[in-house]
Amino acid sequence: MKRIQHQAEYRSPLKPQHKPRFPLHKMLRLLLLLTMLTGTNEGVAQISLTDVTIFGNDDLWLTNDDGVPSQLRFFEAYSGIGAFPTTVNYTAFVQGNTLNNNILYNLPTTLNTTALNEQRFLRATTTALNTEASLDWVALGTILGNDCWLLTGNSGTNPATNFLGTTDNQALEFRVNNSTAVRIEPAAAANVIIGTGSAISAGSIGSNINGGAANQVEGYYSMIGSGEENIIDNSNYSILLGGKANMIESNAHHAFLVGGFENIISQDADHSSILGGESNVIAPAATYSTILNGIDNEVGGNFTVHLGGQGLHLTGDRSLGFLANSTSYYMTVNASNTVVFGNADLWLANNDSSPRQLRFYEPHGTLGTFPGTANYSAFVQLNGLANDITYALPTTLNTTSVSEERFLRATTTTLNTDAQLEWVTVSGMVGGSCWLLQGNSGTDPANDFLGTTDNKTLVLRVNNNNALRIVPVTDAGIPAPNLIGGATSNDADQGAFGSSIGGGRNNAIHRSHYAFIGSGYDNVVDSAHYAAIGGGRANMIDSAATHANIGGGLNNTINAGAVQAVISGGNNNTINANGTRSAIGGGNTNSINGTYTAIAGGLLNSLDQGSDYSFIGGGVGNSTGTNADYAIISGGYYNSLGNNLEFSTIIGGRLNSMGDSSNQTTIGGGGANAVGANVFGSVIAGGGGNSIASTGYAATISGGILNAIDSGTQYANIAGGVGNTIEENTSVSSIGGGTSNRIEADVTASVITGGYYNVIKTDARYSTIAGGAVNYVDSDNSTVLGGRGLTLQGDFSLGFQANNATGSKNMTVAASSTVVFGNSDLWLANNDNAPSQLRFYEAYNTSGAFPNTAHFSSFEAQDQDADIEYILPAAAGAVGDLLSITAISGTRVTLAWAAPCCGNSIHPANDGEDSRGLTNNDTPHHVVNFLHSSEGNLLMEASPGESSEIKVLREKIESLESTIEQYQKLEERLELLEKLLKKEETRTSPDLSSSTDF
Repeated sequence: MKRIQHQAEYRSPLKPQHKPRFPLHKMLRLLLLLTMLTGTNEGVAQISLTDVTIFGNDDLWLTNDDGVPSQLRFFEAYSGIGAFPTTVNYTAFVQGNTLNNNILYNLPTTLNTTALNEQRFLRATTTALNTEASLDWVALGTILGNDCWLLTGNSGTNPATNFLGTTDNQALEFRVNNSTAVRIEPAAAANVIIGTGSAISAGSIGSNINGGAANQVEGYYSMIGSGEENIIDNSNYSILLGGKANMIESNAHHAFLVGGFENIISQDADHSSILGGESNVIAPAATYSTILNGIDNEVGGNFTVHLGGQGLHLTGDRSLGFLANSTSYYMTVNASNTVVFGNADLWLANNDSSPRQLRFYEPHGTLGTFPGTANYSAFVQLNGLANDITYALPTTLNTTSVSEERFLRATTTTLNTDAQLEWVTVSGMVGGSCWLLQGNSGTDPANDFLGTTDNKTLVLRVNNNNALRIVPVTDAGIPAPNLIGGATSNDADQGAFGSSIGGGRNNAIHRSHYAFIGSGYDNVVDSAHYAAIGGGRANMIDSAATHANIGGGLNNTINAGAVQAVISGGNNNTINANGTRSAIGGGNTNSINGTYTAIAGGLLNSLDQGSDYSFIGGGVGNSTGTNADYAIISGGYYNSLGNNLEFSTIIGGRLNSMGDSSNQTTIGGGGANAVGANVFGSVIAGGGGNSIASTGYAATISGGILNAIDSGTQYANIAGGVGNTIEENTSVSSIGGGTSNRIEADVTASVITGGYYNVIKTDARYSTIAGGAVNYVDSDNSTVLGGRGLTLQGDFSLGFQANNATGSKNMTVAASSTVVFGNSDLWLANNDNAPSQLRFYEAYNTSGAFPNTAHFSSFEAQDQDADIEYILPAAAGAVGDLLSITAISGTRVTLAWAAPCCGNSIHPANDGEDSRGLTNNDTPHHVVNFLHSSEGNLLMEASPGESSEIKVLREKIESLESTIEQYQKLEERLELLEKLLKKEETRTSPDLSSSTDF
């Protein structure tokens, strides 16, 4: 037995001590302890503590075999007596889900603290894989030191791998008092926001807000330094430093705004700045401009600097300004390249004993160091002023026209201190005795003049060289001097009078009266009175070409005798001797040989001899033949009109041609179109390779390619298409279009609307092919509506051939007055709720309105529940046969001729003959008096000499009708009875579908 010594005593705090006693609960503890200490006597446990339960040298297992893990509970302090635990709470340790193996935790050996109130955290370190771990108490810094930033700081970090921030696409915030102080938003370059209520818009990159409140940034690499309610709106590389309600608008990149209130750099105002102030504005698209301060100022130009002040608006480029102003005197300056100081004096002050200058530099275009070699004029005040002097500028230039000279005169208004400046003329100084360089006023043209009083030439010089010579010459005793300006090589010889050379070099007027050369080089007017050359080089007007004119250009010539001809300019243009009153507007190497003609311009265009009243608008290589009067080629490339034609035109295009003697004919344009000789009133509107052959009259090809109207045609027309042909001697016929259609020779008033390879054959008249392919009409007054492969050889016929896509089912119809629809159904359709009719009119021979009195028989459809197709009999049948139905298959009803079903029959006779009947031996007999009866009987008698007489009494007929009526009523009753039986049968039949017997 183990020896146990218990020294504890129980002392009640409520009662005085009398004698020790051993409570029941401590007795139970003792019994439990004695039980646990049995089994070995190798140690002695001495317990000196009260209220302690000891398990010595034993493991404590909280086992279970009911599927519920046991708990180790620690109850809170509780003083109640009675039922337990009632309201007392606990904390428990319990093993959770099923363990894969046993786990042993070794408790810590120390708290590992150095002072009170230090926090430690329990750490488990594995000592045997998945089965054993040592527990120890460690400081938070030990746990988090390699994974977190500590409040007390970290050591041993690696800046390459350790950082404060996020690794996903989320922003990082720094807060104070749980309000955002700094926010870093993810982007290609992070956006940084410092302050409250500020934001950087989505999509911004590398932008910052460094303080303030309610600021907003949108853009790349832009920044708001501080302030309140400032905005950078979609602007890159821009800076806004402080202030309130300032704004840099969209696309104002590289902008800079410092402080102030409600200042705005507007959209697209790149590289512009505002440095403080209030309500200053740089207008939209005003780039590289600056406002330094002030209020209500605005810059609207580029590269402009505003120095401040109030209410100055600079809208011009590259300007500078300042307005000393109150709210009443705002100013707008629109000029560019201007420096303005409004409502302020400009002082060039000094206090270094050196008076300052106001300099005006000469024009200088060299980049780099300034002034360099540039010279200037300056205003400077020299020393020795006795007092201030104020000069009042002139109120007017005192001029009446440009280039007038005036001289500045000062008139004292206050002795020695104020003077009024004014501009005066030189005449005020030199009087009226000479011609002033600035001009004279008050002269008398009857007496005052510049010139000579003897028979000498007046010469005006520049740089001491002759610039203008006025040569005294007379015309029948009346002075008509020649005026020769320009180089000394210009000359008007003695045979010229009243002529002028305005300038230039090597220009000459020979033996020409009142001629003119304006300027230029090597120009000549030779014996051509009243002729003029405006300028240019090597232009010439030859002898007797009076009143001719060359405006300018190079190597242009008006040959001898071309009176009143005009060449406006160009190069190497010529009007020959026959070109009286003709004109060339310009161009190169154009020539005229006809009177009253014109070439507007172009290259290598020509109007040949005798081509009077004709015109070429321009283009290249266009020409008319001889005697092509009233002809026009508007332009194009190498178009030509033949000889001896009148009123014909080629509007444009290339390589178009018109033969000789083709009058009143037109080619509109296109390429390689041709009209033959002796054509009248015809037109090719355009296209390519189209032709109207010789002797055509009023023919037309509207367009297309390779269409042809042969010779001798009248009023023929091809609207377009490819390769269509109207052959010779055809009149009043047309092809609308399509490909390879043909109207053959000697056809009259016929039409092919279009299609492919359709032909109206020789000598056909009044016929039509509306379209389709490979259709032929070889007759008069006939029409093919379309389709393919139909030939009409009969007159007055009409047709259409269907279901012939490959051309293997061509059809030829030789019958006249025939309408044929080949391989197609004929529908008499309607959508007006009235069935159409197929009418067969009786013979009728009266011209005019139809049908008039003509009657018809018709076929017409009733209202039908389904389609019906009648298949006609295959054979003609016999006299007396009836049309009967032999078969029905779906909608198809087959018809055939059949003999009567009920014995012999009566047939109508011809007019004036008896009706005929058949006897039993099939011998025909006359039937007479077939409507003969005074008593209501029908009497049919045999022919005279025959022994047969037949009487059908009305009573018998009525009796038969009564019998038939009774049979009908009986049949109706039988039908009613049958319906009642069926109804009763239905009512008494069992409902097998709901029966439970099955």
